[in-house]
Amino acid sequence: MSKRYLFLFVLILLTGCGPNFYLKQAEKKEQKKLYPQALAIYQRLIKRYPDRREIVALALWRSGKINQKLKNYPAAVESFQMLKLYPRWRSEAEKEIFRSPDYFPLQENNQWVEGDSQSCGKNMQTIWKCKKIAPEIFEISRTISAGPTRVSVIRSYYSLKGQKLLESSQPDLTNSSVFLDYPFTTGKTWEIARSGQKLSLTIISENVTVTTIAGQFQQCLKIAEQVPGSSAITYRYYAPDVGWVLTTIGSQTSAKEYRNSELLSYQVKTED
Repeated sequence: MSKRYLFLFVLILLTGCGPNFYLKQAEKKEQKKLYPQALAIYQRLIKRYPDRREIVALALWRSGKINQKLKNYPAAVESFQMLKLYPRWRSEAEKEIFRSPDYFPLQENNQWVEGDSQSCGKNMQTIWKCKKIAPEIFEISRTISAGPTRVSVIRSYYSLKGQKLLESSQPDLTNSSVFLDYPFTTGKTWEIARSGQKLSLTIISENVTVTTIAGQFQQCLKIAEQVPGSSAITYRYYAPDVGWVLTTIGSQTSAKEYRNSELLSYQVKTED
């Protein structure tokens, strides 16, 4: 829980009577990781004290966060959608909806290891490392190696604005483009510019099972990237609460895909 919400939690506990008991009980259940019991208490608060707006908002927030931990994402989204009705909470609620699940988890020290599929990473390997450089901006450095030789380091910068994850080659997000755009629905298309080249992105599926050296990942997003006018297509797959897991190459003229690179290993957390 961030300092802001901890402060708000304590403030509410010190004011009022009836709801305070339930809030304390719910907090104790959370601390003991008795999440179903905590959820039940929060739901009781929401129903019993509808006029206590800050209490209801906090209960909705905590309900959403607990359901994220339990990977019950439809329930988490439901809580955060209700929370959007409270102006002070709207911005944070929108971000948490985007993260339910999180297809590109940005947290300090998250790391992914990418390798070429043909040699399982022996010929080419890229280590992705995530670093927080500002309150809302993360840097991902990609160190590319050919065998034992380091070839280059590429740095990209990301920031979640509302329900769009922006990507840029600059730390201040200059000339950013939309990397991921919520809602993640099949058929959704948007256009970006990357390295001076226009690309059309299309969500092909929201429920793909992918197997890589790092393991099997279910309910993956499959996104097609295509230069307008070209028949070549790059497919990128993103797993819930893991991030990128696979890149394949295909064509408009064929359903066949050829593996290019895949996730070898990862160390990821989805929240502080």
